[in-house]
Amino acid sequence: MTTLKKRRQNVAEFASPRNTKQPKTASERMMAYLNVKAQTQREAAKTSDELTRMRLELDERKLKLEEEKFALEKEERRAQAAASQAQTQMLLTLLTKANIK
Repeated sequence: MTTLKKRRQNVAEFASPRNTKQPKTASERMMAYLNVKAQTQREAAKTSDELTRMRLELDERKLKLEEEKFALEKEERRAQAAASQAQTQMLLTLLTKANIK
C-alpha cells in the first residue's frame, strides 16, 4: 500500500466513530486532518519533483542519442565519400594503364 493510501486510510480512521484513537474535540480532529493533509501534500510534491527529475534525465538521454546518431551519420557520409574517391582513383588508374598499353 502506498503512503498516500495509508494517509487517506488514516483520515478515514479518524472519521470512524468506532476508533478509540479518535481525537475528542473538534480542534483535535481538525489538527489531525490538517497534519494528514500536509503530509499528503509533501508526498505529492516529492513525487512531482521525482517526475521532473526523470523527465530531465530522459531529455538528456534523448539529446545524447541524437548527438551519437548525428556523429554516426557524419562518419557514414565520410566513409561513403572516401569509398567513392577510392573507386574514382582506381578507375583513373585503370584508364591510365589501358591508355599506356
